[in-house]
Amino acid sequence: MLKSKEQIVNSTGLNPHELDCLSHISTYSGSLSQRDLSRKTGLSLGLINAILKKLINTGYIKVSHLNKKKLKYILTPKGLSELALKSYHYILKTVNNYNLIQSRMKETLQQLVNKGHSVLFYNGNGELLDLLNDIIQSEFSTTLLQLKDFSDRTSILARDDAVVINLTSEPINSEKIQVINLYSEINSLNQ
Repeated sequence: MLKSKEQIVNSTGLNPHELDCLSHISTYSGSLSQRDLSRKTGLSLGLINAILKKLINTGYIKVSHLNKKKLKYILTPKGLSELALKSYHYILKTVNNYNLIQSRMKETLQQLVNKGHSVLFYNGNGELLDLLNDIIQSEFSTTLLQLKDFSDRTSILARDDAVVINLTSEPINSEKIQVINLYSEINSLNQ
């Protein structure tokens, strides 16, 4: 279902360093020296030289001489196609990850509803909370209450059916209330 970084790289035919160089060349309109490219990518000057030779020999870039000392590296249609393919795979991976996260959230919420939970507290904010709200509004009739301060547990402990959905990267452990560390669960799906 999800492609690994290696599968994406192998499907384009270039290694990550070569793709990185292509990307920098495509975004730079002036002359870009090998030393500039080395600084931008964090690669050694010798490796940049070897990568550029390979990209030239394989037709991904061409060289234009600006003067005796300055060269301009220009992306060819083949190089542009390679970057477009990389972008396509990145978007595809992002959409697959989103669908996987959404599916996992729906599954978790359905399990909670099946167990009779009617109130969910959440800890955290951001995109995971937005997605959680969207799923609850479109798929469930569960009431979602905001948990502003997790250290104030009185409102949570007063409910027998309360569950805390933790959306932060730091797991919460509790023996008194049920906590679902959703961020951790989602991260384990992507490994």
